[in-house]
Amino acid sequence: LGQEACLGATHVTTLSTMEKVAKMEYLLGNISKALQILRDIIRVKERKAGDDSSVRDSGDRAKEHGNVDTCDTLSNVITLAALERAAGHDDEARRLCARVREEIDSRSRALQENEKSLGSHNAATLRSLCRFAAVHAALGDHVRARSLYARARAGQLSVLGADHPETRETTSRLGKLEYLLGNIANALRLFRELFRVHA
Repeated sequence: LGQEACLGATHVTTLSTMEKVAKMEYLLGNISKALQILRDIIRVKERKAGDDSSVRDSGDRAKEHGNVDTCDTLSNVITLAALERAAGHDDEARRLCARVREEIDSRSRALQENEKSLGSHNAATLRSLCRFAAVHAALGDHVRARSLYARARAGQLSVLGADHPETRETTSRLGKLEYLLGNIANALRLFRELFRVHA
């Protein structure tokens, strides 16, 4: 409530806190409450994503309310599907799972089209590759996501350079995945490279 008043309901910090509250409600056995919170989170993120798209189309990249990631929203949808199934709402769970599959297919097609028309080392293709990696990360497929991010990073280093914001973001995400997969040495190497670029 305090964060909503100070930062607004659409701020990433507020949404992150709401996600934690939803998890706590689920752990306490309040599935209906957890479902309602998650539905609210997804509704807010989707509305925010639509607003951000309109802002980008007008050429203004202001981020005063924080950035909402589509793949982060997808992760919430996956969680919601699991809760809907736990609550006995099988039809809704199937609908949400179908939505996730559609998103995966959409990202896969976009990547294939960019690779075919622009080439594998074009900046737009590399962005599509990162979006596809983010989908797999949201699904919890960290091994596949790591492979895709590694491919994207290799291309970004060649095309954009190590100090480009997109390359740094990919390096950071790859480092986090290496850590989650238990590859501490690789994670440390990537984050050291990241800090050297910032220095």
